[in-house]
Amino acid sequence: MRSRDRWEDPRISVACAKEIGRAGAAHVADRLSGLDRYAGSPILRVHATAGHRRVDGYGRLVRAEAVVDLEDGAVRAGAEADSLYAAVDKLHDLLRGRLASRRPAEDPARGRAPARRMPGSARRRRRNSLLDGPW
Repeated sequence: MRSRDRWEDPRISVACAKEIGRAGAAHVADRLSGLDRYAGSPILRVHATAGHRRVDGYGRLVRAEAVVDLEDGAVRAGAEADSLYAAVDKLHDLLRGRLASRRPAEDPARGRAPARRMPGSARRRRRNSLLDGPW
């Protein structure tokens, strides 16, 4: 077994254009393999594609798209950038946000509800309370 076979996840499939190559496909798979920690339900499968798109007057853009299949539905996202690495980073950020927004209100891994920020008006009221005093 090669050393890279240990970290390859069989749930992730990547289809890339010929110009992107195997190294680009490996980068996409590696970047998307860490999405488990943001999902509320188990991830069944992730399929990603990457390719180039010509834009008149600009040049070529890299387009990366992914579909994350969960037990309770699917999450889709797509991103474009000048390089493969930037497009995959944008794609990862989009998927991370969409998966995190689907999480339940209580986090069973931590055993407590996620921390909530106090709204701005509540912070102002608290600052001007009697406990603060005139000093």
